[in-house]
Amino acid sequence: MEHSNSAPTGQIAALSCAQNKQLPSQRARLNQRLLVYAALALCDTAAIRCAFEIAVNLKGHQWLSPNGLELGWLILPLHLLIGLRNGAYSNGALVSRLDSIRLASRSLLVATALVSLLIFFQAAGPLVSRLGFGTGIALSFLFMWFLRVSFLTLFVGRDVSRMFSRLVIVDGPPSDL
Repeated sequence: MEHSNSAPTGQIAALSCAQNKQLPSQRARLNQRLLVYAALALCDTAAIRCAFEIAVNLKGHQWLSPNGLELGWLILPLHLLIGLRNGAYSNGALVSRLDSIRLASRSLLVATALVSLLIFFQAAGPLVSRLGFGTGIALSFLFMWFLRVSFLTLFVGRDVSRMFSRLVIVDGPPSDL
């Protein structure tokens, strides 16, 4: 009787060991994806900060800081939060460079619209240089496109399948039979 009870326990232990051997590779893929998402956020941060530093040098700090806080610092957290929500840091952004640029551009556009509304409702429009703000936004788009495409090309490459687990289910016999 004792022998039959120990057999299922041994099978469960063997199954548990087999599952634990698969988990590190899945965790490694997840960790790799999370690092790439964080690097994309860092690329976007660098693009926005560099663009607004150039705009500040173009027009002066007082023209892009109507209430003492530079507009680039207002756009940055909004862009990152909207990007997290709309998928700018997701699997789709890794698979397609065009989707990555589209999603990041959409996030920056919405963040820009929100900051523009803030400027409008605070009646700070006369205190903000349209040339400086427009330059900062336009350069943010250009730098973001360049940094995202460069990062995805150099560090991720064309084959992103190593970061994803795929399960193929074949339903039915092969079509050539």
